[in-house]
Amino acid sequence: MFRWILLLCWPAVALAGGLPVAGLALLADADGSETIASVAAPEAAARFRPLDEQLNAGYTRTVHWLRFTVQPPAPGEWWLEVQPPFLDDIRLYEALPVAPGAQPAFRERRGGDHQPFALSEVPYRAFVARLDLPDTRPRTFYLRLQTTSASMAFPKLWRPLEFQQAAATEYALLGGFYGLMATVFLLNLINWVWLRDSLYGYFSLHVLALTLLYIGVNGFASQFLFPDTPAVADPWLGFFLFASISAGAPFYRRILRVGRDRTGWFLFFRVQLVLPLLLMGSLFTGHYTEAARVLMGMTLLVIPLYLWLAYDLWRQGKRDGLFLLAAGGIVAFGTLPLVATLLGLYPGDQWLLHSRQITQLANILAVQLAVIAYMRDSETARFAAEARADLAESRAEAESAAQREHRQFVAMLTHELRTPLSVIDGAVQSLEYLHQPENEEVRLRHRRIRRSVGRINGLVKQFLAKDRVDDARLTVRPVPLDGVALARLAVESCVEGAVERVDLDAPAALPCRGDAALVQVALVNLLDNALKYSPPASPVGFQVEAMERQGRAGVAWTVADRGAGIASASWDEVFGKYVRGEDHDHVSGAGLGLYLVRRIAELHGGGVEILEREGWSAVLRFWLPLEGTPG
Repeated sequence: MFRWILLLCWPAVALAGGLPVAGLALLADADGSETIASVAAPEAAARFRPLDEQLNAGYTRTVHWLRFTVQPPAPGEWWLEVQPPFLDDIRLYEALPVAPGAQPAFRERRGGDHQPFALSEVPYRAFVARLDLPDTRPRTFYLRLQTTSASMAFPKLWRPLEFQQAAATEYALLGGFYGLMATVFLLNLINWVWLRDSLYGYFSLHVLALTLLYIGVNGFASQFLFPDTPAVADPWLGFFLFASISAGAPFYRRILRVGRDRTGWFLFFRVQLVLPLLLMGSLFTGHYTEAARVLMGMTLLVIPLYLWLAYDLWRQGKRDGLFLLAAGGIVAFGTLPLVATLLGLYPGDQWLLHSRQITQLANILAVQLAVIAYMRDSETARFAAEARADLAESRAEAESAAQREHRQFVAMLTHELRTPLSVIDGAVQSLEYLHQPENEEVRLRHRRIRRSVGRINGLVKQFLAKDRVDDARLTVRPVPLDGVALARLAVESCVEGAVERVDLDAPAALPCRGDAALVQVALVNLLDNALKYSPPASPVGFQVEAMERQGRAGVAWTVADRGAGIASASWDEVFGKYVRGEDHDHVSGAGLGLYLVRRIAELHGGGVEILEREGWSAVLRFWLPLEGTPG
């Protein structure tokens, strides 16, 4: 709790103490041609513009000269601090005593990222100059500032002891900041290594890039990592500015649920990922100032869009949406004013530099809560999916077992039925042969018995065929066949007395492909349906022809009758299981004939359809392709 209180009070601690300088004025040196002699000359005084606020010119290549007055309340040693730490070239000019009439002389102190940190007068992350002020009279100083980063300067006068105490507190608070950021990074890195979920990996990379960015922002790359090599320390800030923006893109795209199906948003995140990487080259071409200005402008656009996506998630009831919305609000509060300051659109002050780190930390912690909520929801969804999969598998196993039992029952039943039916049919045939009754009524009874046996046998065959075509293990094995021969065989399979009614219209032969047994079942059922549902003496048309459908060559078998026909409203229904025609209760059947025809057509990659043809009632066409039949 104490650490949190310190972090929340960080700006007050950082800004407490120290004395502001007076009479701050600015001279803009667009081409960098000014020297201390030219700006300190009496005639140059009118070119300085008084500043109501401290210097904040944004990203610009212009060199800035600051003139200010220091009037200590007591003589002695004083330290002049100039923030922020990421300035490239700072030159402080202090007027030296000279004889009357002599040319002015100045003492120059240099600092900034372009100078080795080891040469600093005071070992502090920003520029600090030691001033020996023997009296309390006002003294004028000139500060030359040139940087590729945002041009801003916040000078302040300190007593050495007070400065050291404030710096110690500041370093402790910054250590807490980096400690928390490192903890978040390590926790997510461990989760990524352990769970192999890319969300943790993306987030840990994003946090790492931000941590390294703030090491550069706070001047620690020069102070602790590369104190003797400014050529390495200087581009640190720019490099990790680009890297942090790019590293955040895949993480936020994932947690905000932006997939490839959301083309516009996906492209937006892709630009955020790629553009900073492309702009990294500006660090070596001398165009960092312009590249940073582009990225800062993009940030002003990115934050509102993130807020909208987070709000959309929250509106959908996603638990992590609320945390992301809070994180986006925190970022907007801390980042938008800072970005406006860095672009020179808002005066700003030193407080913004510190507040950005506080809000960044609060943002990271809020996003961490969002990650936790997201992963919990994902785990819950995964467990629910696994439970549904297990339930579906159990149901599938139960259905499979039920189907096996059903098939076994049907096989047993058909076996038990076929034996007595064969005995009855054989007995009737024997009676007819042995006795040869002259009585017409006796012969009629014999024929009725045999027709009844035939109908029961037909039903048994249909049930067996239905179980076969519905079996998931069924494999269709198409082979070259003769479509006309199959049609003749189907006609010969018709019940006694019906063969003469079938009018077969077919060429001598017609090649086709299919599973012979299954195709035969389909053709027999088509004929049987037409014969049963049409008047006893009416003809049934049966045509075999080559036919192309949707650019595929094939063979069609068309059966037509002159019965009651099929109502157009029932065309889709008649191919279902156990569907019987209306007003046909007197016709025997299980309602499986047309279902078998359609199922067999589908298994072969073909089709069956109902047609309208003048002179006929019900016309059904069964079509199979010559090629591409599934095997």
